[in-house]
Parts: sequence; structure tokens; C-alpha cells
Amino acid sequence: MTPSGSGLTRQKKKRKTAMKHILIRKEQENEFRTVENLVREAFWDVYRPGCDEHLLVHRLRDSAIHLPELSFVAEVDGRIAGAIYYCKAVIKQRNGVKQSVLTFGPLAVAPEFQKQGIGKALIEHTVKQAHSLEYPAIVIYGSPAYYSRFGFEPGEKYGVTDAEGFFRSSLLLLPLKQEICLAGHFEVNSLYRMSPEEVRRFDAEFPPKQKHLRSSQIFTGDISDDSEEPIAHLAAENQRTAWDIIRNSGVLQAWESIGAEIRLVGSLRTGLLTKHRDLDLHIYTTELNVAESFRAMGTFAANSSVCGLTYRNLADTEEACLEWHAAYRAADGAEWQLDMIQIRKGSRYDGFFERVAERIAAVLTPENRRIIQSLKYVTPENEHIMGIEYCRAVIEGGVKSWEEFRNWRHAHPGTGIIDWCP
Repeated sequence: MTPSGSGLTRQKKKRKTAMKHILIRKEQENEFRTVENLVREAFWDVYRPGCDEHLLVHRLRDSAIHLPELSFVAEVDGRIAGAIYYCKAVIKQRNGVKQSVLTFGPLAVAPEFQKQGIGKALIEHTVKQAHSLEYPAIVIYGSPAYYSRFGFEPGEKYGVTDAEGFFRSSLLLLPLKQEICLAGHFEVNSLYRMSPEEVRRFDAEFPPKQKHLRSSQIFTGDISDDSEEPIAHLAAENQRTAWDIIRNSGVLQAWESIGAEIRLVGSLRTGLLTKHRDLDLHIYTTELNVAESFRAMGTFAANSSVCGLTYRNLADTEEACLEWHAAYRAADGAEWQLDMIQIRKGSRYDGFFERVAERIAAVLTPENRRIIQSLKYVTPENEHIMGIEYCRAVIEGGVKSWEEFRNWRHAHPGTGIIDWCP
């Protein structure tokens, strides 16, 4: 009778779960782009469609607030697996005094190395280093469930609020000195605020990646409303409402329940949504399973704000899609249309409209944006004009007025799918 082999099984399991050696070291200049790409991969689609953390790293390195003595990378088997960046921050106390503190972020671990203790190693190493400096605390925004294991506590315990004076569960503080008095507002440096245009320009330097909407994302719309023009103000208001619908209607969860990927296209993605209350979502699945598609829309229609739903089956056409069009009543009572096109992955139009939207957003000038929004605003309600027609007329045709636009459309009639990309 031979042994049961349980010892061999235990040895195999031990080898499988053995922790790889993690080398914590300083980042080298010739590794900058490699680390930026790692950060991009780590954060892509996590908190918002796409990400901006790789641009933040790029900006931090040369900034006055960066602390290179606390910024490290983690190396595993000769590969960079993670990185952490520290900088100086400020707590503005009630007496007006600005107290310098530490903050870190981004903390990034490459997807293939996540859940292997690399983030933990980076935090523990840098916190140990931080204790030797003169700063009283590290203040961050993060998950209490994760960071509490390293000694981080709610900022509220120390009287620390966000810049607007509110206590936040995600605002955490790790004391570095025994006695600290830090009550006040935690102020995030303006370096952390990046415009969509800045992010788009920088991201163009990296390999193309599709952006997806996910119900777990907490930042899905960055709407600025600093214009005094009524049309721009209306556009900003409608774009905010559109993002509220995406976040709160349950449409993302409904499609995710059948394993679909959701991508934003159309005027909301380009920032050109103006007075027409419509949203365009492209839904990607491996197969066009009609029963599963109906199941997803049945879940969505359970929301009482859904007041109409139509369906077309174009699976056997060149477009290879299922079309859903929902009427949705927003919180203010206005009716919106949600156009949801379910597309088979790998078919002809997989990713095409997303690329068009990104290109339009990339080439738009402020003046072109103003003209397109003005044309949309003066369009009669009974005229159905595709958003791509406005963009093409202005960007390619140099159109500037409604009369010029009508003449341009007459000379360039658009029917069906318009295969144009700036």
C-alpha cells in the first residue's frame, strides 16, 4: 500500500502560492513610459471610462509637490509590477494656518500582478520611510476596508474634512507622530485636476484601448459649465442629466447581467449633446442571443421611469446587431431616448463608432464646438439630423451658419451609416 499522496499535494499547493520576491526600488528615468503604461493598464475603466492616472504620474514627476524620496516601483522577476507616488499636500486649519502633510496616489499594480501583496509591500515600505520625515500624517482618499489594515483611520476622527468642509468616509488619515492637531480642510493640489482634452491628448501617445461604461465606476462624467452662453449652459445641464440617467437608471446593470460590455458613443461621448435628449450606447456580446437580450431589457424595463421600448432584429444584416430604443422619464419629468445597439463582437462595425467619437473630440476646436452646438440648437424639432452630419459639415465642410448647413446637407445627403472619420 503506497501513501495517499497528500504530502505531494501539499507541496504542489505550497509552490503555487509561494510569494515571489518583491524588490522595492526607485524608478529610473528610462522606465518612465513603461510605468505610465502600467498605471494606465491598472486603472483603465476602474473608476471612469478609460482613466487619467497615467497623465497624473507624468505631471507629478516634474512638479514642486512631488516627493521622489517616497516614490518607488516594485519589481518582480525583472519586471516592473507596481508603483507608488507621494507628494506634499495641505490641511488648511481653522486658524488659517496651512499644515503640510503627505499624500500618495496613484498606487498602481499591473493587472497580472494584482492580489499578490505588491500594493501592500509598496505601502508598508513607503510608510516606514515616511516616519523618518517631519510630516505629521499621510492623508489620502481610498477604501476604508483596504487601508485600515495599514493603520489609516477616518479623517473625521481628527477633524479633517474635504475642501468643501464635509466629512467623507473615503478621506483617511495615518498619523506619523504621536500627538497631532490637524483639524481643518484637506486641499487637493490643482495638479490633480485634468481636463478631458489634456487626458485625450496624452492618451493618444499610447496604444489604442476601448473605453467601457461599468456600473461600478464612480466618475462617469466631467462636465464643465464655465461659459456664460445660454446654449453652452443648456448643453452642460443636459449632459449632467444624461450622466445621471446612465448612473441611476439601471441600464448598465441590466446589460452587465448578461455579460455584455457597454461603450458610450454619440454626442455625449464627444461632449456635443445640446438640446436633443438622446443617449447612444453600444452593447457588445460574443453572440446575438435574442432571449438574453430580452432578459436584459426586461430587467431595465422594471424601472418605472422606462415608459416605452421598441426592438429591431438586424442580426442577419451587414450591421449584425439588435436595436433597442427606450423612452425614459428623467427626474425633472423630461423624456429622453436611449438608443442601445447590441453588436456582435468582431463584426464589421465593432469599435468603429467609438473611434469616430474619439477623433471628433480630439480635433474639435472651441469655435467648432460652439458652431455645432448652435446648429443643433436651431434645428427644428421635426427635422431628424444625425449628429455625425453636424460634425462633418463643420469640421470638414467649414460650415458656420444654419443656411450654410442646409445647403451642405443638400449637396451631401446622408442615408444609413455614414462612414466618415475626421
